[in-house]
Amino acid sequence: MRILFVQSRFPERDGPSEQIRLLAAEMRGRGHQTAVAAVPTGAAVEDADLARFPLPRVRLWNPLHTRRYPAAAAAMRRALVAFQPDVVHVNNVAGLSLEPIHAAREAGARVVVTLRDYYFGCGPGRFWRNRWGAGGTRCEGAAPGRCLLCGLASARAGSPASWLVALGYAAQNVTRPALRRALDECAAVIAVSRFMRERLSLPRALVVPNMAPPVDRASAAPPRQPDLFITGGRLVEEKGFDVAVRAFRRTPRLRLEVWGDGPERPALRRLAAGAPNVLVGGGFLPAAAFRARLLSARALVLPSLWDEGCPNVALDAFAAGAEVIASAVGSLPELLARARCGEIAPPGDVGAFREAALALAARPPRLPEIADFSARAVGDAYEAVYQPGGHAGAARLVLGIPLEVGAGEGATPCAS
Repeated sequence: MRILFVQSRFPERDGPSEQIRLLAAEMRGRGHQTAVAAVPTGAAVEDADLARFPLPRVRLWNPLHTRRYPAAAAAMRRALVAFQPDVVHVNNVAGLSLEPIHAAREAGARVVVTLRDYYFGCGPGRFWRNRWGAGGTRCEGAAPGRCLLCGLASARAGSPASWLVALGYAAQNVTRPALRRALDECAAVIAVSRFMRERLSLPRALVVPNMAPPVDRASAAPPRQPDLFITGGRLVEEKGFDVAVRAFRRTPRLRLEVWGDGPERPALRRLAAGAPNVLVGGGFLPAAAFRARLLSARALVLPSLWDEGCPNVALDAFAAGAEVIASAVGSLPELLARARCGEIAPPGDVGAFREAALALAARPPRLPEIADFSARAVGDAYEAVYQPGGHAGAARLVLGIPLEVGAGEGATPCAS
């Protein structure tokens, strides 16, 4: 089978790019051929076996998706002619338009779409509402006035062009019939969590979680440090890293390392000043180095304030044998229930995160269960979806996994 992945930007330091690399490697290991069509980033190619075809970035697109883009369509057709895929697996279309989906269907390929963010329900893809003169907050859902104010607040410090983009996002949030029609025309639609499927109101979508990276827990693993907790990622407001820093400032016998970069890093460093047990690092660690830190850590801290879809960093922790302390938002309770380990705390509650860290430090570690996120399980699901008529087989494979965990419920602990 020949599988062409489509992604808005590749390679990139983000979750979708990592998932494409992992899934493509798994499919090649099963004897399939893989390639990716994406807007090139100029970054070094980490996987020489993954052929790449360039797509143009659609910068000033029609937010109503009521027009076509000849240059984007022609680039996608060139990729289709050159690679001759049986399956086109679309991951993100933000900045690409719907041309990859249209061209693939016209070429007779089987089109599968994986929803890795909320773009089909929210222009910026996050359901995070920016507000004038105040911090952001979780968005209740698309509404004309709410989306317009959010777009204007997002662009208030940007260039004139950013105001046009913001207005486009606002329009896109409330006029998306073309996006929904595009999904209806695909052979299969996949959400990376049950929460995402329900948040986007797509009851027929399959649920296939992201894939955990291969980590050898036993080979050369450093001793686990029971007082060390790790967090990291894009240092932005909606990730809630200030909650973790405040919690550990009040817990001097436990250590916290914060790795990543973004606009909140200066504020986090100021907040951590005077707390020798809290380290705000100088930027992103390479993936291998970050996973090595997780192998040493007692747990990962995920204090997110927005509705996470299926964060790769949680799967990195599970693969490394580290438990997770997470906010009761989005898919996080669902993921911890599937791993049968960890602690859930209310979002933004500094005291609850402190108590969760103390509780983990006081009890023996529990090894996360990662079978649901393994290359074998995720690969089996996608291989079933890729086959003609494979939707029903994939449904039997994937939807039999118990996922009935609502926000706010605690994770089910596994045996120590």
